[in-house]
Amino acid sequence: MKPESIIVLCLYALLIIALIAACVSVPKIEEDNSQDKIFLDFAKYEDLYRSGVIYYPWVFDNIDSPNPFSNEKIKLNQNEIKKRILKNIFFEEDYDGNLKINYNAQIPLPHYISFNKIKENIYKAEALAAVPQSVGDFEFTVNQIGITKSFDNLHIKLLEIKDNEAVFFIRDMGIKYDYSYTKDDYIDDENEEDENSNETETKADEEFSYDKMLEYERKYDISRRGYRLSYRVNEKPNELFYKTNKIHAVVHGTGGEDLNFESFSADFRHYLWYRNTDMPYPWLAEYFYDIKERYIEAENDEKNEYHPFFIAKLRAAGKIKSVSLSVLSDTVKKHKIDLGLLNVEQNKRDGQNGNTERQKEPAYQNYTAEELEQKIKIEPYSLHIANKQITLSAFFPLTANTQDFSDTSISLNDIRLIDQYGNLYEIGEAERINIEGILLINNPYIRHTASYSIPIVETPFTVLCNVEFSYPIYKKNEDGDFVITEYADGEYPAETEVNLPEF
Repeated sequence: MKPESIIVLCLYALLIIALIAACVSVPKIEEDNSQDKIFLDFAKYEDLYRSGVIYYPWVFDNIDSPNPFSNEKIKLNQNEIKKRILKNIFFEEDYDGNLKINYNAQIPLPHYISFNKIKENIYKAEALAAVPQSVGDFEFTVNQIGITKSFDNLHIKLLEIKDNEAVFFIRDMGIKYDYSYTKDDYIDDENEEDENSNETETKADEEFSYDKMLEYERKYDISRRGYRLSYRVNEKPNELFYKTNKIHAVVHGTGGEDLNFESFSADFRHYLWYRNTDMPYPWLAEYFYDIKERYIEAENDEKNEYHPFFIAKLRAAGKIKSVSLSVLSDTVKKHKIDLGLLNVEQNKRDGQNGNTERQKEPAYQNYTAEELEQKIKIEPYSLHIANKQITLSAFFPLTANTQDFSDTSISLNDIRLIDQYGNLYEIGEAERINIEGILLINNPYIRHTASYSIPIVETPFTVLCNVEFSYPIYKKNEDGDFVITEYADGEYPAETEVNLPEF
């Protein structure tokens, strides 16, 4: 690229960032300066602070990720808990020949299991599970924006469902936090507050407590139904601990899919104060200051002790139709379960790692190279503020062919940009990257997606490139199994127009 072209490109990049800062659009819920509008803006800016990117509307097909816990009630009886634990305990030897106790938890509740060796190859096992006294189940659709549903001191209001994102307001009426430190006239006589003030964390130097291990991991985070987090305690090598969150969700896609998702929740008062106190990104500081100026405290307390409320945002792997929430009660009943004697030889792993049975009639869809030239899409996925680049993705249609871990491939070569004035920018070999989001990691469909970082020029601009691809063709063999027999290979020129994402 010529030096003068590089200078022009940098100037355009700075111009785009200025445009982003100046063109903040209002979510289409309420046009007045309501509190809900403030909370939505906070969710947007907090998301940008944490991720560093602005996402475009979901460009891929909805990715169905069936969850065995989606269609069952979380509250389990004691016999079912015992049955599931025993079914999923197994013994195996590590590389050094040492015996290991493994357990594939299938209980979405806080619980732990202890193993005591009785004699060679025989262990006595016991479990303790915290079963909620009750569970509140809610369904939120786009028609229920602004509606509050309550259970076990939690008030949950849907603020927005938009494309593949949903935002909730969660207030806990069962406790109060001291928010004195967030006030402008607060004098700190002790230690400075840190980013996680008011959030209960298990500290390494705290005395071990079985009761704490049976508490919910995070009370206000929204996790996928069935979520559980394992712990091992150094001084208790023969005990396995599993925790879960208080709020579980099933996210339904517009086509009936069970969508995987990622989420965060933030204590509004605390993080509004913290972002205005310690903000490393100057271009984001004015947004949080604006929210601080607009927010009006609804509670009145001389000691500044308020019921905490959290803004929770989730991003799903597809367009959202509705969200089903299950809220576990704080009141639990602890069931002590005798698991009996376990024989090592009878409970050894049999070499199978989970359910390896393949779908007998997968929905493979074979295309010719000519058909794929019409079906392959090239779309912007996200805008990176810090490095002034856009992630551009090229991908196949979603079929079983793209959900196998085969050597399916797609790539973009000889990338060029043309701005609205006709100026040409030669990108050449752009950096190939993995798109962001833990919900997309290890997904075969996304693994076969080609994503690139390209610099920003003044929008709208056009991307020109050459597309190369290789797509598997499946047929049944004599045994009735689907196997790859050949590949549809192709290469063709393509172009796509890019605009800034809505913000």
